[in-house]
Amino acid sequence: MMVDHIRRSFAYLSCLSLLAIVAAGCTLPDLTRGRDYGEPPICEVHASVMTKQKVPVISGYDLYGPQWAVAMHEYFPHCDSPRRRDIDTTVYGEWALDYVCPECNKARDNWFIRNRPDIARAKGLIE
Repeated sequence: MMVDHIRRSFAYLSCLSLLAIVAAGCTLPDLTRGRDYGEPPICEVHASVMTKQKVPVISGYDLYGPQWAVAMHEYFPHCDSPRRRDIDTTVYGEWALDYVCPECNKARDNWFIRNRPDIARAKGLIE
């Protein structure tokens, strides 16, 4: 009888522990975004080493229209273009620290040249 009580208590505590671990895992932030230790992160699109840089922060996401937002997400997610205020990194007023991929910057510039020559011209990418 005492053994059954111990087994039930152990099962109950095990379930509570598992639930606590799962809940904690769901709420933990992405610790790789602002890390300053170990190997630097690698861009998942270009497989390039990223460096931490200051980037501007804005309120909206589609800075240059909805096509821009989709392209940025798919082809150059770690460029040094402005980030949204609700990003998963520390925001310091009008700028944030985030990892930037040099290949993402090149892909972004090429996207401007192909899709938004007016912006590319204003940025000095083309004449």
